[in-house]
Amino acid sequence: MILLGMVLWVPGAGARTGQERSGRPGWVPAAGMPLRTELARVVEQVRREKHGPPSIMEDGAVDLLHMGLDVWLGEDGRTVDATVVLTVHTNAETGDAFYLWLDRGMVFQTADASGVGVLVDSQEYPPFQYSMIRFSPRLAAGETVEIVLTYSGMLACEPYGARESQYCGGDDQLSYYMASGLFPMFMDAADPYGALSYELDLTLRTPAALDALVAADFNSESIDGTQRVSVWHAEPYTSGMNLILLTGLFESIPAQNVQPPTSVRYPVGNQDYAAYMAEWCPDIYSFLEDVAGGPFLFEEVTIFKLPIVAGFPGTATYGLVYLSDAYTTSSMQWFEEILAHEISHLWWGILAAPIDVSRTALMTEGMAITSQYEYIRRKYYDTLDADWVLWTKFRRNQIYLWYLTDPQMLPPILLPEGGSWPDTVNEQVVWAYYKTSSFLDLIRVTLGDDAFFSAITVYVDACTHSECTLDDVEMIFEQSSGVELTHLFDAFARTTTYPTLELGFVPCAPDASPCISQVTLSQETEMSLPVELFLEDEAGVILHRARVTLSSLSAEFPITTADRAVRVRINPRLQAFYRVVPVVVGDVNFDGETDGFDWLEVVLAQGRRAVLDKVNPGLYDIDEQFDTRLDPVIDGVIDDADLDLISAGFGAVSGGAK
Repeated sequence: MILLGMVLWVPGAGARTGQERSGRPGWVPAAGMPLRTELARVVEQVRREKHGPPSIMEDGAVDLLHMGLDVWLGEDGRTVDATVVLTVHTNAETGDAFYLWLDRGMVFQTADASGVGVLVDSQEYPPFQYSMIRFSPRLAAGETVEIVLTYSGMLACEPYGARESQYCGGDDQLSYYMASGLFPMFMDAADPYGALSYELDLTLRTPAALDALVAADFNSESIDGTQRVSVWHAEPYTSGMNLILLTGLFESIPAQNVQPPTSVRYPVGNQDYAAYMAEWCPDIYSFLEDVAGGPFLFEEVTIFKLPIVAGFPGTATYGLVYLSDAYTTSSMQWFEEILAHEISHLWWGILAAPIDVSRTALMTEGMAITSQYEYIRRKYYDTLDADWVLWTKFRRNQIYLWYLTDPQMLPPILLPEGGSWPDTVNEQVVWAYYKTSSFLDLIRVTLGDDAFFSAITVYVDACTHSECTLDDVEMIFEQSSGVELTHLFDAFARTTTYPTLELGFVPCAPDASPCISQVTLSQETEMSLPVELFLEDEAGVILHRARVTLSSLSAEFPITTADRAVRVRINPRLQAFYRVVPVVVGDVNFDGETDGFDWLEVVLAQGRRAVLDKVNPGLYDIDEQFDTRLDPVIDGVIDDADLDLISAGFGAVSGGAK
């Protein structure tokens, strides 16, 4: 039956958008933020404006148990006629409503449910529309109901956000469609950010001349006249997964000796780099199996090589990874590294999907960056010093944090309840990708590699298809390693802290035996900080590594080495968070005195800029070789101001004066 009390808002003359109703200016979704998180923020803002700021219901109003879709897509790739069948279970008496997001060109035609009326109230939020689905009479807590809705229309496929990202688009060679456009994106009205876990069934009717690829398990396919009818299934489908359809004419290359079976697919005639991607898969899969403790939990995986498509560079979802040729412009090793990043997301965010993903990217983007850095290190630089290799990667993180953004303005890694992602693209990416991975590396240095990666394997086992939060991550690391980490999570993840450490060094006498150097560490605010010290010889070779804990305002650490050490450093991997300054002003090489060697190092680096001198610098506009030691003024430029600082301290030594 057509449901009693149904409200269908139809765009047209006199219709007003949600922004116009509220009197707010139109707001553009920001790039870098996951689309689901961004859209959830919209409806949560609406909820709070209507009902005040009560805390989000922990279990939400409804659980989505099953989504069944029957979607017809016309020859033009834009005309749609679809039916969605939702099975939902109500959790609480305080609410039984949910939202569905679609392209704003879609219009709900009918809504039906057995024994209850369905109210559909749709509002535009360009380029999307969101529809609140409610019941009349309201459902009691504990009820399960099946709702059948039909929608149709012409996809607008308009760009959104600062980067003009796309949720659908393309041409006959390759077209793509995502949830919130062609397919509905489901959100609980009482907890828009809440995690979902449901069973998905999809029957897809697309032009027979085109191949179809869906982020789900393939069941069957047939040709019915001019239509290709394909059937797909997935369980569980979670809020970390985006239902994606690709259509076009595709070819494929199988990846050898990997589990689950994997193929690299690409549009006909665009085979460039596809063979490399298939060739890299065994190494990437082997690495990720070692880190996660087993193979991906999918029947099969497809890696799709995209041509360069505006607003559609790459991501991962249920059994599907896609990556654009755009990443080949730097080097093939960089392309391989980014492929490892995207494939790793099959664990970090897809299979092991945190339920607090709207508040933190630690175990999604942070772990993907960690994975790409470690994969490249193990494959290509395993014979080199691991700290040095990883520092060549994490130096990028430090430059992003210190110079491309203002680190004090970035929010904590775990946003407070109701907190928002940063506003600009640079800030979003630095916060989500580089601040998080730097914190994970701080934990890694603190625990050591064996304990760190053992804890990651425990995390995968505990949090795959489960409901883990940052608190659970902390507990897993602590219980697995036996090391108390609450103070580090509190200081660097739940709040924003960048301690300044003053480092002093007095070497032993040239003929001393044994050689005992004195290292001093001081901090402005008393915290318990893990520190790894490197004692080096004249050639810069690390003679000794010492892990110490600075738990007072100042402490002295006598360190014995077999050969004479002439300088000390704090492991530079820690210096995305720790700002290290010498006890002796101008002692940029930390050998305990300010002299011509310090002057020479700075002179040879004169003119280098951490961020290229541009009006609006972006993520690629940095000098990845910039040595932050040689910028004691900390202004992002190695220049006369740094030399002036050395001149002011010239001749000073640790424990003495000029």
